[in-house]
Amino acid sequence: MIRRIAAVLGVVVFLVAAGTSLSYAYWTASAGMTTQVAVANPVLTNCSNIVTLQNGSFETASPTLTDNNWTQASTLSSWTSTVPGSSTSRAAEVWRGSVVSPILPASGAQNIELNSTDPTTIYQQVTTTPGQVLRWGFWHRGRDSATTGDQVKLTIGPGGTNATTSTTITTTPLTQIFTTTNTAWVYYSGSYTVPSGQTTTRLSLTSISTGGGNASQGNLIDDVSLGTGPCVTATSAVTNVTTGSTTTYRVGETVRYVTTVANSGGAAAASSVAKIVLPAGLTLVPGSLKVGTTAATDAVGDDLAEYVSGTRTIVARIGAGATSSAGGRVAPGTPVTVTYDAVIAVSALGQTITQSPTVEFVDEAIPTWTLSVTGAPLSITVANGADIAVSVLATPTLAAGSATWSFRITNNGPQDATGVSVSLALPSGVTFGTGAIRRTSSDTGTTTTTTGCSRSGTTGTCTIGALASGEGRTVTVTGTIPTSPAASYSVTASVTSTSYDPVASNDTVTNTSVDTEKPTAPGSFSARRDDVTKVYLTWSASSDNVAVTGYRLYRNGATTPIASLNQSTTNYTDTAVSASSVNWYTVVAVDAAGNVSDTSEVGVFMYRAGTEYRITYPGSTPTRCVGGANGSDGAALRVQDCSTSTNQRFTFTSGSYNSAQLSPVNNSDRRWSTNGSTTANASVVLEDASWSSARPYWLYDDRYRWDIGVVKDATTGALYVTFESRNSGRCLAADGTSLLQVNCDATATAQRFLVSEY
Repeated sequence: MIRRIAAVLGVVVFLVAAGTSLSYAYWTASAGMTTQVAVANPVLTNCSNIVTLQNGSFETASPTLTDNNWTQASTLSSWTSTVPGSSTSRAAEVWRGSVVSPILPASGAQNIELNSTDPTTIYQQVTTTPGQVLRWGFWHRGRDSATTGDQVKLTIGPGGTNATTSTTITTTPLTQIFTTTNTAWVYYSGSYTVPSGQTTTRLSLTSISTGGGNASQGNLIDDVSLGTGPCVTATSAVTNVTTGSTTTYRVGETVRYVTTVANSGGAAAASSVAKIVLPAGLTLVPGSLKVGTTAATDAVGDDLAEYVSGTRTIVARIGAGATSSAGGRVAPGTPVTVTYDAVIAVSALGQTITQSPTVEFVDEAIPTWTLSVTGAPLSITVANGADIAVSVLATPTLAAGSATWSFRITNNGPQDATGVSVSLALPSGVTFGTGAIRRTSSDTGTTTTTTGCSRSGTTGTCTIGALASGEGRTVTVTGTIPTSPAASYSVTASVTSTSYDPVASNDTVTNTSVDTEKPTAPGSFSARRDDVTKVYLTWSASSDNVAVTGYRLYRNGATTPIASLNQSTTNYTDTAVSASSVNWYTVVAVDAAGNVSDTSEVGVFMYRAGTEYRITYPGSTPTRCVGGANGSDGAALRVQDCSTSTNQRFTFTSGSYNSAQLSPVNNSDRRWSTNGSTTANASVVLEDASWSSARPYWLYDDRYRWDIGVVKDATTGALYVTFESRNSGRCLAADGTSLLQVNCDATATAQRFLVSEY
């Protein structure tokens, strides 16, 4: 015993068993205690002079049963069955699984029925020491009635050959009768102090009556205990899942820890919880937790176990009746295992990893104290080594001529490495001459040598040899890229050593020289209105440092091309456009590496001859319309308030491709005209263009012809129609209410118009 002063509720008393690796802790539970008290370590006392029943859960019996079956046992290990009040033998009835639905054993796989063919007594004797305080307990359940319980008598007293009929010790046995219906198992428990002079103690259970009135059916019993308190131990074992070894461990391998919690005492350990701090250098394998054979997630509160990442602690609630929030009962002789897998991290290289499991539990004789036992440490040593790595140092530009691929070989430690060598996979199509592969001879040196380096076809090697921890070497590969190169050229370097390399993921790297240069944009992109719904597109070829492989053509901002063409095709006819629509086309060039050129863009207006159109000027507020006066020949075009007047409606007369003549609907003999002037800011008028001997070729007169163009606003993306005079090369522009011919400017708002069918 040890003495302590406990002044407040919850004082923790720590005890260490001398000469052992076990430590224990439990909590006092008396509030306001101010006197000196003697506190015995219950864990130590429970583990000395152990008293316990055998086969308390009736798992060992003959004959052996299959699931959901029963038998009258010819042998029930460690127990004796008799007729009550006599020494006449009477076989107990053993159930396995669910014999009467929905009843299942309270503990383990089997239970007994005291009322077999007749009422029965079962008993077992144990060697005891006078003065010992023993815990007793058992599960009881009725069989046939939910209202009238089955009755069983518990007797604990002196043992001996004549104990069934007489006693040799002048003490009164403990006798209690318990009544239980068939609705649920009920656990009964208590304590018994061994009287003076009693060295053999007997526990017996006797059928008194059955709720259903049938003497051959009733009084189900399971998990009977009598003995000293729980004596809990926690031992761990580890195996290398990757290799199967139990002695050799390396970085990256998976290890499996199995902690066995056993109770060799005389009573169950209640509220049992195993806690294992995951040692540094290990990474838990998600989903590997198991309690017994039952898998558990890593999450908190959803099953029997979890991993608390903040404290790196595995918490497992173990034993019969354990739940997602409370530990169960670990009965004597029914060990429980907690299993998890972990991967050895690089940080553990050359280190010793130690695990010490802890089990917290309650001795039901002192339920206000939580007891704790820590198992012996289990250590493994992770093999040391040298992490040899290879990385890309420099990548050449993909272009005809000399190119050098550079690599850095590094020993990340912690040990020095021996036998370091680099193998190289070289690309075909590149010319490699003598001395193409070279290396440096020191960590910081820049001078290279061919010593130890060689090449055969597209395979190269470079022997470095010893490499100290923290040092590195540079390896270069130089070749000549042809004048018509491929899309990419790769050199792959792989490093090995005769030392153990714990990290395989950095042993190989590929250094790829790729084409990152985009082709030039297609030139001279033009769109020609070939018909009301047909556009002919053409452009000049792009160039590329390797080769152009094709062109992609888009309409009106779509992300899917309307055509993907090979590199030799520089024109396309779009037959899927609508009459009177304004369209914007984009063309790009691509190469084999997927590089895309800048865009070339052009627009086209698909006017339809004979259709009436309104032409509006959006640069005014509100938007106004282009109109012609009804006056004499030579009247100026104007910007007017929009109306339904026919002088604001125009038709297009086809000229050549994108050019046209425009006539007002109210006077079809008149045409938009520059009146023969090429002067900037000259007015645009309506000129009489009817046929006469003086104007026999008016249809081809440039003074009446306008090239219809399209521009795109750089900010909004809106499309506008423009009009350029064939006669003057100047563009139609609004100036207040006047329409003039001015120098063309695609960005000028005054030169932008909208055209729509009337």
